[in-house]
Amino acid sequence: MTNPPTYFPQLTGIRAVAAYMVYLFHVTFPIGAVIQREFHIGVGVFFVLSGFLIYYRYFESFEHSRRWWVSYFKNRAARIYPMYLLLSIVTLLSLGAPLRDWLLSLTFAKGFFHDFYFTGISQGWSLTVEECFYFSAPLIFLLFRRHKFVLPLLMVYGVGLILTLSSQALGSPYGFFGSFRFTLVNTFLGRAFEFFVGMYLARLYLKRFQRAHASDGMASGQLTMLGLLITAGLVLWMASLQTPTELGLNHPVGIFINNILLPPAYALVFWGLLTERTIFRRFLSSKPMEFLGKSSYVFYLIHVGPIQMWVSQMGVTLGLDFLSHYMFMFGALNLIAVGLFLWVEEPLNRRIRRTFGRP
Repeated sequence: MTNPPTYFPQLTGIRAVAAYMVYLFHVTFPIGAVIQREFHIGVGVFFVLSGFLIYYRYFESFEHSRRWWVSYFKNRAARIYPMYLLLSIVTLLSLGAPLRDWLLSLTFAKGFFHDFYFTGISQGWSLTVEECFYFSAPLIFLLFRRHKFVLPLLMVYGVGLILTLSSQALGSPYGFFGSFRFTLVNTFLGRAFEFFVGMYLARLYLKRFQRAHASDGMASGQLTMLGLLITAGLVLWMASLQTPTELGLNHPVGIFINNILLPPAYALVFWGLLTERTIFRRFLSSKPMEFLGKSSYVFYLIHVGPIQMWVSQMGVTLGLDFLSHYMFMFGALNLIAVGLFLWVEEPLNRRIRRTFGRP
C-alpha cells in the first residue's frame, strides 16, 4: 500500500497565488478591470485549502482527550496568532485606535460585527472565519464519525440562521450578525461549505491511498484544466452581475456562485494538482513559489494597512507611474513579507511547536 504524502509543495505554492489575487482585488485600476474586481475569490481558495489541510492532518489522529485538544489548539494558535498579534499592534497604534478596537481585533471578535469588521487589520475579518473553523473542526470530526457531511453542514447553517434572526429581533447591536448578506459573505456560519468541500476532498484523497494500487498520478492535466476553466467561467458570471458601485459578490446570485459553485471548482483544481503531473503543478512546486507560499500569510496581513501605505508613499516619492507604482509595491511587500517570515514568523512558530509538541 502506498503511504499518503505528508506535505504538498504545490498547495503551498497556490497559497501565494491566492494571496496575490486578493492583492489585485484591492488595487484600484484607473480603467474598468471587471475580472480583477472579483479576485476576492482568493479568500475562498484559502478556505477550501484550510478545510483540506486540517482534515488531512488531524482527522485520523483525532481523539477525545485533553492532551489532543490542548495540543491542537496550541498548534493552531501558533500558526495564526503571533504574526497577527504583532502586526495588529503596529496597525492599531498607527491608527490611534480606541480600546474597543483593540479588544475586538486581538480577540478576533471584530469579524462578528458589521460595524467593526474592518477595524485594525481590515482583511483580518477572514481570520475570524478561519478561527471559527479551527474551533469547530474537532466537533465536526466527532459528527463525521457518526454522520455524513450534510448533517454537520446543515447544523452550521442552522446556527447561522438562528443567530442572524435573533440579532435582527434585538436590533442587530453594532451589526452583530446584522444581515443575511453579512452572515453569508463574512462569517464562518455562511461560508462553511468552502471548508466542508476542502474536508471532503481530503477524505477522498486519503481513501485513494487506502487502496493497494494507488496511482502515482496522471500526466494529462485534464482535471486541473477543467477546474481552472470552470473557475474562470464562474468568475466571469459573477463579474457580469457587477454594477458601477457593487461587486458581483454583493448580488444574491453572486453569493451563491461564490459560496456554493466555486468551492467544488477549486477542489477540482486541487485534485488535479494532487494527482496529475502538469506544468502548473511543477511551477507551483518550484522552490521560489513554495517559498513565496510560505511567506504569503505575512503578505496577506500587510498588503493593506500602514506598511502598505508606507511603501505606497515611497512609490509616490519616486514619481512612479501607475503600473510601476503597483509593481514596486508588490515587490517591496513581498520582500518585507519574506523578511518577517524568515526572522519572525518561522522562529516563533518553531519555538511554540517545540515547546508544546504536536498531537
